[in-house]
Order: sequence, then C-alpha cells, then structure tokens
Amino acid sequence: QLLGADMTKELTLRPTRRFPFVGVATYERDIEIPPAWAGRRIELMLERTKIVTVFLDGAKIGSSDTLATPAVVVFPADVKPGRHRLRLEVDNRLDNLPVSGHQVAEDTQTNWNGILGRIELRAVNPCRVTGLAVFPDAEKRRVRIRMVVANDSGEAQSGKVVFSLASPATAESVREFAVSCATGVSTNFFSLECGPNAPLWSEFNPVMHTLKCLFSGEERI
Repeated sequence: QLLGADMTKELTLRPTRRFPFVGVATYERDIEIPPAWAGRRIELMLERTKIVTVFLDGAKIGSSDTLATPAVVVFPADVKPGRHRLRLEVDNRLDNLPVSGHQVAEDTQTNWNGILGRIELRAVNPCRVTGLAVFPDAEKRRVRIRMVVANDSGEAQSGKVVFSLASPATAESVREFAVSCATGVSTNFFSLECGPNAPLWSEFNPVMHTLKCLFSGEERI
C-alpha cells in the first residue's frame, strides 16, 4: 500500500520518502540452469534483503528472514537443467519481522523494499567446505585449522584436502590430508607447519600469510 505525505509529516529528523511503499514487492525473471549443474546443489544467494520468499515455476521453494546477512535458498534436488521462472517476493512490513533495529527502520536507510548487493545463482558440490577457521601458534610457528564440511550426498564420502600456506618472506608450504566425511555436517582438524623462519606480524612489520584450501574441486582462501 502507498502511504501519503500525511502519514510522514512527523518524520522530520531524517530523510524520508514522500510516498514510501510498505508491503510485498514481486520480482520475476526467467533463469537458465546449465546441463553441467545436474546433480549439484543449486543455491540462490541474495547479499542483502528483507524477508524474502522464493518461488520456482510457481511453487514455493524457500524463504529467509536473515536481514543482516546473505539470504541463501536451496533449489529442490530434482530440479532439471533448462529454463525456469524465478519469482522473489520481498516483504518489508514491520509487523512480520522477527527483530527490530536500524536494518528495518526509517532512521538510517529508510525501510527500503528490494535486494541490495550481489544476486547469484550458484552450483556447489554436495560434499563441500562450509566453514574454515585458522588458529595461529606464533611460538611454534604453526597453524591449527578447523574445517567444517557439509555432506548432502546421502552417503559417507572420502577424499583429500590440500592446504597451501605462503607469505611474502617464505616459500609456499603444501600439505595434503585424507578426509572422511559422514553424512550431514562434520568437523575436521589439521595442523600445518609454517617453518622456523616464518615472519611474525607486528605493527612495524604487518606481514600477512595466505592459506588456501582445495577440497572437492573448490578453493577457499
């Protein structure tokens, strides 16, 4: 519904729109799923949006109310390659929100209704890295790595993960580890030596080390 100027005449402490829109905004377009994506997990990622409901070929496939983090909706596992109709319904009504704050208020950005940032349709492997954390041990010149893997393939998987660690002052260190992944979510821990001459960070020498993780054909940095 459109609210006239009489509804906003008291909002004098911030920029306001003369005719703000409150309700459900609908966005539609055709998408093409390539044959190479058959059998893979297909995700729609919206970098920032309000409450959103996603429809594929007229059928609801998911929703998100994350608000301050990217919204990710997974397509049905049996979706076929080819042309499909994608519809997004974005709802900025305040009475439907799980929380309140500047993300949904008029105070800093207006209560916009739409999608900001990246909009991506992506295919990922059923067995993939979903979390990677690094814990440095400066005294021993090594890092401890925590890798979280999600396995949606329906059966346990085994493979390998390759880590490479490099800095501007040292040669690249590469290690390969065997990994067994049960169905669902599993956590794996690894230790990687940096070398005795690996430089330490300081405010006078802010050297940065780069860790790369290659698993199931996908690289994380």
